[in-house]
Amino acid sequence: MQTTDDLREILGTKPKDYRPADKLPRFVRGGAEIQVRMVSPPPISAAHYPAKWTLPNFYAGMFVMAVSTWGGAKDSGVDKWNRCTSEQRRMVVQAILERRTIPGARELPSFMFEVTGASRSAFDQIARGRVGYTFASMGVRDNSHEDTDIVVPPDVYDDKVLFEWFKNAVLTGNTAYRRVLENGDKSFQSARAVLPMGMMHRFCMNVNYQALSAFMGQRLMFEEQYDTVAVAYKMKQELGRHYAMLAAPLQGTCDAVGRCVYHNSELFSGLFKGCERYGADEGHYTTFNESSANPKDIELWLGEPLPKPGAKIPWDEAYEQDKHFFQQQL
Repeated sequence: MQTTDDLREILGTKPKDYRPADKLPRFVRGGAEIQVRMVSPPPISAAHYPAKWTLPNFYAGMFVMAVSTWGGAKDSGVDKWNRCTSEQRRMVVQAILERRTIPGARELPSFMFEVTGASRSAFDQIARGRVGYTFASMGVRDNSHEDTDIVVPPDVYDDKVLFEWFKNAVLTGNTAYRRVLENGDKSFQSARAVLPMGMMHRFCMNVNYQALSAFMGQRLMFEEQYDTVAVAYKMKQELGRHYAMLAAPLQGTCDAVGRCVYHNSELFSGLFKGCERYGADEGHYTTFNESSANPKDIELWLGEPLPKPGAKIPWDEAYEQDKHFFQQQL
């Protein structure tokens, strides 16, 4: 018979035993081990049906919401959808995604992503989102994390001398973590004070599409931290597997306006060199001579090429992938 301990073992709520010197941290280069999975809506299929049949038709809902302000008291948005051809439905949805209708329709789709393999510092950047977001994050108070893996900045990882110093510093902190548990009151709460910001982290993020679009506008630009950018691109990639039309227009603000916007405000941030995606654009307060993220690294971790500067949104290709949604009657 299953016991409470069995369930706590599965859920991770049973404290992990501390095992002295059982395992040392692994050092991972940047976003090499980041994984993003869309948990909700669930892309799960019945035994004999394609997974896409189980997904909700957000496009129909967005259509109905966008057209509901027009017509008389009995002019149902559902009826309007059913009277339209697939191409006409696509025209309305594309107008919504291009921000040419009321914004409320963009708040309808909502998704939950589970993210693993990024650093704690990347999560701290991502979790700044408030309106339209909900987060659940791995805690470090109730379990032992002496064997946590470490996400290493690519520029540090690629410098042999600096990487050795980095590893020694992390291992010194790891030793301190163990000493607290061995010689103190064995409190994970006390020991966690020496855990590094580069420790590998796990979190869930629930977000509506309007908020996701704003998030992508910032986090798909290369002046953000390397694994923050990688998480954003992986989210877009994962969303695109299930809803290509929703993923297609997601882009960094620089790509949306066709120029570098990083140094627009000299009052805040702006300490890094521009990535030169749209030519050199240096600010007065630039301190570091590299952009935060290297596009080549992002392509490596993503496993596919990034859109070129000035690339058109691939509406036709996205529509063909999602055409089954637009062919449904309500």
